Order: sequence, then C-alpha cells, then structure tokens
Amino acid sequence: MIAPKPFQQPYIANILDLFRAAKGYYDEAIGPADQRRAFSYNGAVLLKAPTGAGKTIMAGTVAEKFATEEKVVWFWFAPFKGLVGQAGMSLRDHHPGLRVRDLASDRQTNGTRSGDTFILTWASVVSRAADARKVRQDGERFPSFDEMLEELRADGFRIGVVIDEAHHGISSTSQSMELYRDLLAPDYSLMITATPDDSDAEKFTKAAGIMELHRVTVARIEAVECNGPGVAGLIKPGVKSIAYISPPDQAALADFEAAALQDACTTHARIKQELASMGVNLVPLMLVQVGSGAGAVDEAKVALKGLGFAEESIAVHTAKEPDENFLSIAHNEEVEVLIFKMAAALGFDAPRAFVMASMRAIKDTDFGTQLVGRIMRVHRRLQGRELPPLLREGYLFLADSDSQAGITAAAEKINKLKSQLTQTSPFTMITRVAGGTQVQVVTNNQPDLRLDEPDEEAVGQLPKPAGAERIPAGKAVETSQEMLDLLDQVTEAAREEDRARREEHPAEGIHRYERKKEAPMRFRTQELPLEIDDLLECIQQQVKFDDAKLLQGLASDVQIIRVERGHFRGVVAEEERSIIKARIDIEKAERQAQAMLLRQQYLSAKELLDHLLKRLAKEFVNHGFGEVADDEDRLEAALALILVRHPNLLSDVEKECAARFSTTREAEPLPGFIESATALNASHRNIYGVFPGDLNPWEVEFAKLLDNDPTGTVLWWHRNPPRKKYSVAIVRPDGGRFFPDFVVGVRGRSLSKDGILLVETKHAIGSVDSQIKAVVEHKDYGAALMIHWKDWIEPKKRMAMTVRYNPRKDKNELDAVFRCESMPTY
Repeated sequence: MIAPKPFQQPYIANILDLFRAAKGYYDEAIGPADQRRAFSYNGAVLLKAPTGAGKTIMAGTVAEKFATEEKVVWFWFAPFKGLVGQAGMSLRDHHPGLRVRDLASDRQTNGTRSGDTFILTWASVVSRAADARKVRQDGERFPSFDEMLEELRADGFRIGVVIDEAHHGISSTSQSMELYRDLLAPDYSLMITATPDDSDAEKFTKAAGIMELHRVTVARIEAVECNGPGVAGLIKPGVKSIAYISPPDQAALADFEAAALQDACTTHARIKQELASMGVNLVPLMLVQVGSGAGAVDEAKVALKGLGFAEESIAVHTAKEPDENFLSIAHNEEVEVLIFKMAAALGFDAPRAFVMASMRAIKDTDFGTQLVGRIMRVHRRLQGRELPPLLREGYLFLADSDSQAGITAAAEKINKLKSQLTQTSPFTMITRVAGGTQVQVVTNNQPDLRLDEPDEEAVGQLPKPAGAERIPAGKAVETSQEMLDLLDQVTEAAREEDRARREEHPAEGIHRYERKKEAPMRFRTQELPLEIDDLLECIQQQVKFDDAKLLQGLASDVQIIRVERGHFRGVVAEEERSIIKARIDIEKAERQAQAMLLRQQYLSAKELLDHLLKRLAKEFVNHGFGEVADDEDRLEAALALILVRHPNLLSDVEKECAARFSTTREAEPLPGFIESATALNASHRNIYGVFPGDLNPWEVEFAKLLDNDPTGTVLWWHRNPPRKKYSVAIVRPDGGRFFPDFVVGVRGRSLSKDGILLVETKHAIGSVDSQIKAVVEHKDYGAALMIHWKDWIEPKKRMAMTVRYNPRKDKNELDAVFRCESMPTY
C-alpha cells in the first residue's frame, strides 16, 4: 500500500468533497429526473495531471475512501485490453479497500459490497465481439451485465465510473455513449488524463448530458518537487529530445534510424554506469519504438545485438507479438530493452526507463505527450535522492527530425497545466415543492421549478457522425491538373465509343459545333522512335560521372547535424547543435535509385540500369578502381549513391537524349465538329466557336483572355485534349508524353514554329511534374508557356502570371504578368 504524497492529498479531498455534495443531493432527491439533474451539475470530474504524477493512486484513493461513506460499486474503464491488468495490479497492491472483480467471470450480485471494482474496456461491453455478446446476455451461471446493474441498484448500490486515460478511453460515438448514459447512468464519474487538451472530454460530456464538468488539475512542478527542491520527486525535472538533420543532398543517404539507436545506446550505457557509481542497484530500461513495417522488429533486434545487447535482455511487445509478461517488464531487470510499436506507448508504466529511441514520425501532440510520459517517471529507488544531472533527465532520440516539433508542442502543453481545485456547482439547490423534495437548477438566482423530466439540454444529444459537415464550396477549385487528367482518362473510353454514332446521327437535344473553315485542320505531335538502342546508347555516353561523383559513390558515411533540445526548463526549448557522422543507409539509397529508374516510361528499367552500370564500371577502371568495377554489389551501391545524391543527373541526360532522338509528325486531322449535351457558350476565337465544356475554372478564365484579346495577336485557340490521335504531345525526359492545355495561333510568331504557341495552365507550380512541363520543348512549336493564376480566390485581384523554371534554385517561379501582345516572344 502506498500512502498519497502530501501534494496529492488536497486534490483527493477536493474530489471527495464534490462526490459528497452529489451524495447529499441524491439522498434528498425523490425521482430519477432529480438524480440526473444532480449528476449533471455535481457528479462528474476530470482529473488532469502529467504522467507519473500519481493519477491512478489519487483516483484509487478517492474510490477507496468514498466507498466507506457511500454504498457504491465502481466500473473502472481502461482504454486498451493490455492496460486492464496493469490497473488491476495497481488497485490490488495499493488499495485494499477496493475488491477487484472480473466482469466476464463474476457477475453475481449476491455478496457484493461497497468498493467492489470491475476493471474493463469499452470494447468488452459495447463491441460486437463474442466476449462482449456473452457479457450482455444471461447465462446459466451469471446474469447479463445489464441485469446485474438493475440488481445492484435494486440492492441500494450507486454506480461509480472511473475512465482511465480519458484522452483515449472516452468517446462520443453512439455505442459507448448509450452504454454510459443510458445503461450505466453513473451517479459518480471520474475521468483521469495526462493530456491537457480535453476537447474529447468536452464532446463526451456534452453528449452525456453533463452540464458542468468539474476540473481538478495538478501542475507538473508539484510532482517534480514533491520531496523538496533539488531532490528527486515522482517525475524528472526535464526531458531532452535529440533529432538529426542533414543537407538536402545527403538527406536520402544518412541512416537516421541507426544514428538514433546508436546515440540512444551510448546514453543508456552512461546512465547504467552512473547508477552503478552511485551504488544504486537498478538496471535502466531502454525503449525502442519501431515503425509499422513487417520486418521492423527483427531489424531492430539485429541492430541491438550488434550494439552489444544479449538476446535474452531484449523483449518485444506488439499487437502481433504480445509479450505474456508485458506488465512485469517494468520490474524484471533481466530485460534491458523493450521493442514496441504503438500500444506500449499508451499508458504503460516504465519507471526504469530513461531513454527511448523512436523510429516513427510523431505528428500528433497527444501521442507526443504519451511518449514523453514513458520516460518521465522516477524509479522508487531514486525518489528522495539528490541526483546528478544525467539522471535528472529523460532522453528521446528521434529518427524523424520533424517529430521534434511534436515533442516541443507536447512539452508546452504539459507546462500549461496549472494547479486547480473545484467546488460544488452554484447552479443547483434542493427545494421543497408541493410537499416533495426536488433538485432544481438555479437561473438568474431563481430555481427553475419544474416537476417533470429535466430539460433536453441537460440530457444531451449524440453528436453528428464524423464527416457529416459539408465540404466548403471553394474546395473543388483546388483540384489539381493531375486529377483533371485522370478524369479525362476515365471518360475517354466512353467518348470514343459514342463518336462514330454521333458523327452520322446526332441524338435529339445534342448540340453540334462545326470546326471553322479557316481553322487549322491538323497539328504536329512529338514522339520517340520505336527503336530504343540509340536512345540507351546516348544516355550511357552522355551521363556525367566525374571524379567527385565517383568518390561519392565509394563513401560509407556522411556528416549530419545532431539537434538536442531541452524541454520543461523554460518557455522556449533549449537547443544545442553538433556535427556527427552517420552511416549511409545503402538499402534505402538503392530503393530510391530503383524508383528513379522505374519512373522511365519508355525504356526498360533493367536495360537502363545495365547501360548505366556499364558506363560507371568503365569510369572506375579508368580511375584505378578496377576492384569496384569487378564487384557487382559495390558497383550497384555506388550507382545508387550517385543517383540519390544527384537526383537531376539521370533526368537531365534523359531530357537531352529524348530531345535529340524524338521526332515530330502530323497528327490525325481534327474532328469536323464537337458535340455537347448542353448548349456551350459562344467563343469569338475558338476554332469550333465555343468554350469547350471540359475546361476547369482557371482554364475558362485564361480562354476568355485569349478570346477577348484587343490587340489582334491571338488568331485562334484550340483546347488540346490529352491522349487523342489528333492531340499535340511533347515528349518528357522519362519517355512519357505531355499534352499542353491550349494550342494558340499567334500573329507575328516565328514561322519556324508555324505561328503556334502551346500553353499549359497550372494551379500548382511547385511539383516535380510542373517543373518537367516547364522545361521540355516541342521540336516544332518550342516549350509550352506555363500560366498560373495569382490570387485566384480573390476575383478582383487575380492575375495571370507566366512561370519560368529557375535552374539555380531548381524550382518554378512566377515570372511576369501575362500579356497577349507578348505571345510572339514567349
């Protein structure tokens, strides 16, 4: 049994006072409506405290003490099945006044006594799983859960509910809410959480008809200094997060996971040594959170054994590999490392843990709070001691540098917790009306004298299902050009199928628009030759493997920046930076290089790889590294490192060779007419005399600019559909084809370009696809002019801008305001 710490006692007393006040209302109330009204204002409390501050001890003490004053049975909800045992162990060890019972095997009400506590999960009583169905049905030995509650109430018991880890355990969904509100209908409800953001609790309490949720909050500093300033309390004074970043050209090469694990192991060893030098007989526990990949656990095991850990000192706990002795890991000092995925991060008590290495991205602040919580506790053997600086911190090593922001946000949230007590609601009172006793809600200093059911607001309503809100009207405007292209592909087959029939016999109500007689009949399209040998040979000969790239291909490590931040010490996280070496992740580089080769749409990735390796081997031989050229694995690894470090190397040579070997030819004639099921708006300069119906909003606006050209520069314009036999295409470096949105006849444009300008309108200009479209050129018509609408969402300010590719920055940039009269020079 553990006696509550002095700092915990005022919070325990505060919650007990609230429940006593509620009990007073219940004892005086006559009808169910009065009881629910009393609960709505005085029966529910949310206890918020940092992980390690003793929330379970405080909640257990409240339940234990109150059971000596009230005839109450408790239902203690854990968020996950794995934490049911942990909660049961804590209650049995520390609160002998609470008799822990198992709902699945013990539902007899005979012999029930005040303080009996059933530990369960929501899923065990509301799920459609077989176990939940058994609990809710009468059996030969036990009544159903529903009937048991009726019998308990009939025997004079009141119902108390404790919701542990409330940020995960509560829900406003219909099943759990119906159980809580309609079946359990608790008289006392205590929610406990380490997550300061209690928006989920707000949703829950609103749906449950809780009009006033009482908040009791424990500040972090109280748990840190509960044994006095400078003396170890229940939780550590600080947490340090360590992340790793590198220059962009090396980010794809560095093995950040290996760096985080190595760094974590080094710190773990230092902590182990420090404990031994202090004479503290304690083996620290290192936590390793792996990703969701199938082989992640095995890879971590191999790495840890390579760093000196014995097989028997490594434990694993995942959903697929649950450790039967999971709850004992915290106390079993033969286990020095615990590998886990998600579940162990949520609510698992690990007071031996100082160090965690996380291989997963931590974007969610609440999950970051949970991770920090796993290494914040102070082991009982260290509490009350003056500790050296190394042991006063928890250490979180992050393979994903973006996760550090989530940890910082989590620390800031925890720091915002300020000590807070509650008081009985001033909005309820007991009145005697017509000889009876009622609980009334006070409004404007006057009781609301109603004799029937409570108001609907006090009962609460279930929230709308997720996704019920309408999508904002402006959302469709943000659809990317790629999505429009995809829609074109989906509908193209149907269009082709109907074309022949419509040419001869247009259906009734179909609008037909003839091509103008003066309009061009056909255009020229670009394509690559069917024979690819010359193209492959060109790539092999032109790829630039210079001395620097050859050396980079032989590298085994890279320099990265180690970023260490201290949390909880002040408002702004402290930060220290240092340069360290990290091993190159060859497998990761080879996967990324393979993806580059597979982007090639016209050439076989295998043939392209063979030609690149042949050229690279020749260069290594010429530079005196024949042993590399003779080792197939080293040669492929070297190529991968070069391609990943220089991502434009392959695309540049592909572009050069594609331009050299591509040819143009006349496309098939344009259709003599187009048809539409609805009437189309008339156009002055479109070759069919209308604005086609498949234009998206920004294409419509650009077409209007062409149509209303006051200078006479625009002679005609045509909507260039993708993947038609009569369409204009430009060959991309990867061998694919690009179909600009518009073909425009321009007065004064060079005759060598047939007086034609190709135009592409783009909503998003920063993608790799947009960069490619900005630089590729049609052999006859030149590069397509790219147009972007600046300030599109503000019609009075929107402006058509030309886009240019900046090779120095390797990005597209807005260039100048589009002018029709400037089209001859584009």
